[in-house]
Amino acid sequence: MRRLIPLAFLATALVTALYVAYGFYGHVGQVAQGQAQLQNQFDASVGEFIGNNGASALVKPPETLPGDALARLTIPRLDLSWIVVEGVAPDDIVNAPGHYPTSQLPGQVGNFAVAGHREPGLFWDLDKVRAGDKILVQTRKGQYTYTVTRNFITDPQSWPEVSKTPPGFPARSKVLTLTTCDPKYDNFHRLVIHGVLVEN
Repeated sequence: MRRLIPLAFLATALVTALYVAYGFYGHVGQVAQGQAQLQNQFDASVGEFIGNNGASALVKPPETLPGDALARLTIPRLDLSWIVVEGVAPDDIVNAPGHYPTSQLPGQVGNFAVAGHREPGLFWDLDKVRAGDKILVQTRKGQYTYTVTRNFITDPQSWPEVSKTPPGFPARSKVLTLTTCDPKYDNFHRLVIHGVLVEN
């Protein structure tokens, strides 16, 4: 009987480890699948925009609906790229970062603000981004490069960071803001990355 007790503990530990590994890598696979679908949607929208532009400068591109592909966000330091969707409702950001609908679009004066889950496959390692890093944002209209100015922790109920002009930025700045939960696996705080547009 005594020999069975260590075996039971070992079996329990193994099952727990397998469950955690499945949760981690299984979620990464789910995000990758969702991102592949969004990538196809984004590529099609870029082609559609180019075609419309070629046909007539008066053609207005279709409005991006909640959950639809809006832009491609690339963080070279993390060697990661995601399609950003419109909206930050729970259903919108299951497999993608989402654009705060009240914020500006990439390249515009104001704050292009994006939220993402602190989960494997998404903003899991966002804390590794440092001041001076580049973040690239591609839309149907072109590519924009932002330089990270700050990486900090704030209260999860704090909203000035995603306002049109976040604290510490002069009026008419072109800002990028990324937000996610902190620490990993919890939401006691909010991790915020700010960047400014590098003018061409």
